Amino acid sequence: MFELIKNNTRLSNIDSLLDSLINDTVHNNNYLNYYYSDDESYYYIDLALPGFDKKEINLNINGDFLYLNFESENKKTNKFWNKSFKQRYRLPKNINSDNIEAELKNGILSIKIQKDKEESNFKTINIK
Repeated sequence: MFELIKNNTRLSNIDSLLDSLINDTVHNNNYLNYYYSDDESYYYIDLALPGFDKKEINLNINGDFLYLNFESENKKTNKFWNKSFKQRYRLPKNINSDNIEAELKNGILSIKIQKDKEESNFKTINIK
């Protein structure tokens, strides 16, 4: 007899906006918050990993890349939820891959990478 049409009110617009914000934040967040700095001897990377244990994190280096992988399964009141992430970071050429330190403290993964002493390619050419 009558067709019901959903009224497009401000409230429904707010609901759809909140849904999209929540979905974008939770499901499509492909990057981690991080801070990068360096000094004469080291590169420093701090990554925000709240809620993770160091046993859940794998940190590897291969060539010019630092690989960060983590996966966790938690039980909360008879419900399961998983969190996992894989990320790759390009490293500078002048690093000492044998001297890399990492520490997880208060949800922050701090990575310290020693710089290699750069050999200068500067040479003097004698003129004959």
